[in-house]
Amino acid sequence: MKRNVLIVIISVLTGVILAGVFGTSFFSTYGFLNEYNLRSYCELNLNVEDVFCEILWERMKFFLCIFILGSTPFKRVVGKMLLIISGVIFGFLGYASIIALGGLGIVFWGLIFFPHGIIYFIGCYIVLKAKNYKYYAKNLILRNVLLYGVVILTLINGCLIETTISANAMKKILFIHFGDIIN
Repeated sequence: MKRNVLIVIISVLTGVILAGVFGTSFFSTYGFLNEYNLRSYCELNLNVEDVFCEILWERMKFFLCIFILGSTPFKRVVGKMLLIISGVIFGFLGYASIIALGGLGIVFWGLIFFPHGIIYFIGCYIVLKAKNYKYYAKNLILRNVLLYGVVILTLINGCLIETTISANAMKKILFIHFGDIIN
């Protein structure tokens, strides 16, 4: 457990350093969090069903990949790689958000990952660890039904939260930052 915490801390710091190498001019002119993109997101009228379907499709592909890789003998490596990649992305986006939005960037950064990110990590943990329990090894049908059912419910709940709560909260943060945009 201590090793996993150390891996996450090093990964987050690596993401921050990597973002620092790109520099502030990259984020303010060419980056995905430049002012033009953020203002465009504020002015967008999103259809919730379309956004939900798109997010569900993207997350389904990710969970399927994790599920397939978690079924191989390399599932321990997959779990560690998931921690490393998530940490690097977390640090990179944190730096980019703070550069783009200042103090509100910290809140924006939190909304990029929370609360739906916690649900996705729980789903990934279930996918990678569920086959280790001895009770389920005796009853394969029960194991598969529970595993697929819980993962699908986790995925749908995460997508619903990401579509409704996180997207609207991010929009409100951007409205606060760009005070000249009228809703």
